[in-house]
Amino acid sequence: MTRWTAKLERLETSRHWIAAGGLGSLLLLAQPVFCALHFFWNLMMGAYPPEADSITIPIYHGVIAWMLVAPIGFCCLWWAIWKCPGGFPIFGWNRRRPIWSTLWTTVFFFLVFVCLVEIPYHLRWVNLPSLINAVAWAIVFIYLRAAVTFKKFLVT
Repeated sequence: MTRWTAKLERLETSRHWIAAGGLGSLLLLAQPVFCALHFFWNLMMGAYPPEADSITIPIYHGVIAWMLVAPIGFCCLWWAIWKCPGGFPIFGWNRRRPIWSTLWTTVFFFLVFVCLVEIPYHLRWVNLPSLINAVAWAIVFIYLRAAVTFKKFLVT
């Protein structure tokens, strides 16, 4: 085992699991605001044409999608956090359920990758609210991956 692997294995989630649930809930509640800020900022920076409904329709679609997805997101977030206490390794692996761990690691690291790929775009347009949103979602997805692959996490 290398020195870096040992350091990564010692990283743990917060013992106060409510912090991750609070961050995830806050992000879910703030998504319409982040969506509007994203489009307003890009409009101010000249990414969209200034005439017509260049940002109104995408903001409307973002709010409708949020109304459909937010209840499912809240349920999944709080279910995962309720089933698993805090203080477990962030990069832990469930050796008794390797397929389960592989599946969820793949899903959540894909979501983290999608969040992190947005960062150069937000840095290019100096879009701070969207940058904060992307990084915060990456942190929540890493925490949820750790919760779902935790040794004592049961689906029942």
